[in-house]
Amino acid sequence: MAGRRVAWIVTVIASLGMYLFENSSWTRILLVSSVLLPLLSGIALVVGHGKLNVKLSFPGRIQREENVAGELVMENTSVMPKLSVSCKIEITNLMTGERGGTEISGCVGGKRSERLGFFVCPKHSGKLCVRVKELKVLDALGIFARKITCEEETSAIVAANCFPIEISMADTVDFLQDSELYSSQRPGYDPSETFRIREYIPGDPIRQIHWKLSEKTGEVLVRDFGLPVVNDMLLLAETTRIQGSRFLPEESDHVLDLLFSVSYSLLMRELPHTVGWQDRDTMAYVSYDMLNTEDIAALEDLLMSAGIADGEMTVAGCYRAEHAECEYAHAAIISPYLEPDVHLLSRGNRVTVLLVGSPDSFDDISGKVNICYVEVRELAEGGLKVEL
Repeated sequence: MAGRRVAWIVTVIASLGMYLFENSSWTRILLVSSVLLPLLSGIALVVGHGKLNVKLSFPGRIQREENVAGELVMENTSVMPKLSVSCKIEITNLMTGERGGTEISGCVGGKRSERLGFFVCPKHSGKLCVRVKELKVLDALGIFARKITCEEETSAIVAANCFPIEISMADTVDFLQDSELYSSQRPGYDPSETFRIREYIPGDPIRQIHWKLSEKTGEVLVRDFGLPVVNDMLLLAETTRIQGSRFLPEESDHVLDLLFSVSYSLLMRELPHTVGWQDRDTMAYVSYDMLNTEDIAALEDLLMSAGIADGEMTVAGCYRAEHAECEYAHAAIISPYLEPDVHLLSRGNRVTVLLVGSPDSFDDISGKVNICYVEVRELAEGGLKVEL
């Protein structure tokens, strides 16, 4: 568009020069035309703009290195055609922080809808945020443009690869669990623990009505019971890059591949567990209870947007900052580097570090944790054996 504006200015100057050099009817017509035609085109852009509705369409779940087609649907509510529409689409991987995008353009007739296609080929796992960054309509000559406010966005999960893993569980009879845990994500059946208080919904059991609180508030309130968590396995995914460590996007893929492979293998053996990580925005510890394979999709949506961030505390330190003691018989950390504070999880229980990068040496954790180096090639071939 900038080039066309320059060309227009040059044309006007040239027409003016010709008019000054030779004052004739054709030079006057040329000068007036070079000035008025673009101005009328710009006025038409403003006067008959109407409304342009856009909607993004994109698959909700895709694979790495998959060339995926997206679509932008444009609906023109005006009788005037939009001869040139330009749209910039921004694509952000919330896990790795990578940003990319594409620009598409087209036209849409009056009172009509058009579809513009684009392609995305994500390199790394994570949650993609696909949004319209800029939308503008150009006049017929491409000299003037009008920006349109648009907040249209959608998201997609770039799934991790899940490989078969042979898992053996070590004996932990010497570990004593001091507290009874309850799920923080879902209600259950234990009336001794309250999960939440909420408004009554037709069909709720009468025995769950909180009569005293209902009488005080004047509204019928229901008490959801707690769900005991019998998990004795904690899987921690490292999502923090501490000083002196390296955490590349491809290493994030390796961590996610190994995490989901281990989690799925545990669930197939009917071994519930908890997956924990550190959130990039709040730097707080976040966890999700994995009870069956249906929880995989929910974990993907939560973990894939957690994000890799620079910080001073690893996921092990973040967990211990919010929990006085490690309450699990088994604790495993999946990381591209060996955390210097992993010993904080050791309390007579079994602690394992699954390294998907080159191991470093830390004398202060020697003998306190079990270190297992996982080769990416071995994981991809499906022949990996892990003891937790």
